[in-house]
Amino acid sequence: MGLDFIGINHYTSYYIETVSLLYANLDGELPRQKDFVDETSLEWLNVYPPGMEKVINYVKERYNNIPMFITENGYGEINTPNSKTEEYLHDVKRVEHMTCYLDALLTAMRNGADVRAYFAWSLLDNFE
Repeated sequence: MGLDFIGINHYTSYYIETVSLLYANLDGELPRQKDFVDETSLEWLNVYPPGMEKVINYVKERYNNIPMFITENGYGEINTPNSKTEEYLHDVKRVEHMTCYLDALLTAMRNGADVRAYFAWSLLDNFE
């Protein structure tokens, strides 16, 4: 019995340099994080659109191009209750973020990745 599809939640990427565990343990040195394209107000959410393409291509190669569904992808920020309505309506960072990630997804699809659906993470997802 095989898989019918793979669902992928993708928000950010972390690139970790390869180091041996023995080396890391002896020197107390941990793997280092690569630079990102941009940061958000959330500590864990950095903007790195190429990560979307790389994840999709990895799944394509590793799992024989099984159909994929992007089940979550989006841009989050810390709540800023003192922001003005105009700042919420002119949400440039979110538009840029979504555009870059969708471009990366489209590139992977044009290179043959079998992506069947894309679901944007939104306000309503926080009513879990």
